[in-house]
Amino acid sequence: MKYKIISFLLIIFLFPALVFAHSNHKHSKDHIHKSISNSENISIDKNNISNQNYILVQTKGMFCEYCANSLMKEFEEMHEIKKAYADIKKQEIILILEKDKVLSNSVVRQKIKNSGINLINIKEIKNDKI
Repeated sequence: MKYKIISFLLIIFLFPALVFAHSNHKHSKDHIHKSISNSENISIDKNNISNQNYILVQTKGMFCEYCANSLMKEFEEMHEIKKAYADIKKQEIILILEKDKVLSNSVVRQKIKNSGINLINIKEIKNDKI
């Protein structure tokens, strides 16, 4: 009887929390959320990227650090990308390109789509400030 009560209480309290947490967080693939501390991707220091070619990606639906870090890691594995930054608050990703490299919008679009994040806009910036 004791175990039935505990099980019942767990179902009542945990199930709504799980449903609510996932309802505002739509992704195409399963993942585990975890907090990543000392992360340089929480905000972008836009002064550090001036005078470099980069791509500004505006998104909607990038809610957690884990998702942002996973996406940045995927971009940084590409030989065209020198560094990737994500700003969850502003829903922006900045992809700093290697010297003399280009990256097509279709490749960026596909990576964002595969991550389950909605793409708003892609803008290539050449040796300019944001």
